[in-house]
Amino acid sequence: MDLQVLRNFLVVVEQGSISNAATLTRISQPALSRQLQALEEEFGAELFTRKRRGVELTKAGEALAMQAGRIMANVREAQVAIDAMTGKRGGRLALGVPPSLARLMLPDLIRRAREIMPDVRFAVREGTADALCALVLDGQLDMAIVQYPSLHSGLTGYTLFSESIVAAGAAGVFTMGASVTMKELLQRDFVLAASTGRLRLMYEKLAAKAGSPESGFVEVDSPSGLIELLAGGLGVSLVSYSWVHPHVVAGTISTAQIAPIPLRRQVALVSASARTVTPAQQFLTEVIADFVDAHAKDLRWAVTEAVDDVEGLDW
Repeated sequence: MDLQVLRNFLVVVEQGSISNAATLTRISQPALSRQLQALEEEFGAELFTRKRRGVELTKAGEALAMQAGRIMANVREAQVAIDAMTGKRGGRLALGVPPSLARLMLPDLIRRAREIMPDVRFAVREGTADALCALVLDGQLDMAIVQYPSLHSGLTGYTLFSESIVAAGAAGVFTMGASVTMKELLQRDFVLAASTGRLRLMYEKLAAKAGSPESGFVEVDSPSGLIELLAGGLGVSLVSYSWVHPHVVAGTISTAQIAPIPLRRQVALVSASARTVTPAQQFLTEVIADFVDAHAKDLRWAVTEAVDDVEGLDW
């Protein structure tokens, strides 16, 4: 059996959609469907139930997903052990990144990593902190950059930086160096990501303390849509400064610090503590740390001391 087919099967499982999985795996949807059909024929059972929106695992599919995850973790462990013995910086390295940092960090990271480790095949996945941590524990990711690192046992964390959470609106809404209280901010129309992410939870807790919004409230399910509404003057939002930095530089978005205490959230690089760190992982960690050092001032990142355990992180 082709291991790549199993990897693709697991992506479909995670996404719950063949079309989304095809985009992530960079193969055509018909080709991916044929791979899944071949798996079903090989195991003699239907693995997915096709729904109007996406797919769901059957009982047979659930059994295969569990075993496939273990197989991929064992394969990765074998590669790790061999690389550690030989000092080789090769093989496959899977990195998880949150969507708000992917566009900002990935081009430079991958470019620099390829210069140092030309024999490494990189796989990148985007997701929320909880989803990425689960994939690291499951062995589908080697490392992940996560915001608000989850307090899962079995993860080792390296604190990269804390990022500034600011109020954002259209150009001219906030003057340079301005600050605003949550009570003042809640008098304006608000635009928020339609999710249960940690930043959304932060907003809800702060809003509960300061009072409910008196004006309109809009939910958006795409980052680009959120930016367009903010730039169009249709509301304000709580965002990480590094995410909107390019738009601030372009003059389409303005920001203000939250008063009286500026908001920050921690970002860490996590890996599974039970697995051996490969030479490739060590070098990628150095590449990420160099990127953070080079961009910390412009992106308002506060670089902090490294810690050995995610359970010790203050989030």
